[in-house]
Amino acid sequence: EFLRPSSTQGSEGKKSSDGLSEEGPNTPKEFCDHVKTPEDVHQGVAPNFDPGYDLGAMPHLDDEKELENVRSIPLSDAWSATQEPNGSAEMRCSTASLCSTIEAGGKRSPPPGLDEVTKDHMETVTKCDYDFEKDQWNRTSMLCYIQDKPFDEGNLRRCHMMVGYEDDGLRRTYVAKEAKTDAGQDAYEKDIEMQEISQYLAKQYNQFSPPKKVEFLHAFLIQLDSRPLCPRTGKPQMRHVEPYLPGEYKKHNNNWGYVCKDRNTPQAFSHFTYHYSSRFLRHRIKSPIMVVDVQGVGDIFTDPQIHSEDGQGYGMGNCGYD
Repeated sequence: EFLRPSSTQGSEGKKSSDGLSEEGPNTPKEFCDHVKTPEDVHQGVAPNFDPGYDLGAMPHLDDEKELENVRSIPLSDAWSATQEPNGSAEMRCSTASLCSTIEAGGKRSPPPGLDEVTKDHMETVTKCDYDFEKDQWNRTSMLCYIQDKPFDEGNLRRCHMMVGYEDDGLRRTYVAKEAKTDAGQDAYEKDIEMQEISQYLAKQYNQFSPPKKVEFLHAFLIQLDSRPLCPRTGKPQMRHVEPYLPGEYKKHNNNWGYVCKDRNTPQAFSHFTYHYSSRFLRHRIKSPIMVVDVQGVGDIFTDPQIHSEDGQGYGMGNCGYD
């Protein structure tokens, strides 16, 4: 679970691969029940609550080392064959939850040629970032090149490789997701807002120094100002963009009740988001929420879905309290 009991407590709970106990007295709910103020959350220990171990001595993810390992994976290894719960062999793209799984028996790479792209090939677009803490959208410009041919697609989106330069002048590789339906800017914005809310909650979760920290990719929108208007909507074309994430991509839970029991960290995080939002986000949200559809590479997640108690907002995937 979220907080691991010390060995001196005699917990009967078994440990998962990430060092979290599946049972025991120090559960996320028990911990949250002792948290009364935001200051308790930021301190990491609630008043009158003895977790039974030294929080500072808990092992946790060496983020820089883990991130370096992920970045060192070549693009050719960004696709990996996996065994699904139903026994079917499938290949998952490491870049997007809404990219469908592809039946395959080996590995494949995104289309080549991105290394040869220069600024002369790029277009200027408007980058739209959402700041959850300030509840505002910020607009800047950036240079980017989006490959015409998608390297994967699902029922709702096509995924294109993209390279670009942001304000810091560094060149990065991204995935640009294009809606296949008549999705307006509002639908794109809701997806970005969910991801940024999830990242904010990940930061709060990490302040408790869990055995492994979590994070969500920073996603943003781009408006393709130099291209023709979208023929379906008559408005500027938009794309959902996030950093390219190589590695073995895995879904830990979904928004219909599926839970992968290989690890507890993703489930503990989902549990935490409900209790934290119930206590400390009521000034920003109408109803308590839970972040689900947790998926990604290692403990770097993307494309979450949010459920709210009242079932309002957060797109069509919001299944409400049930």
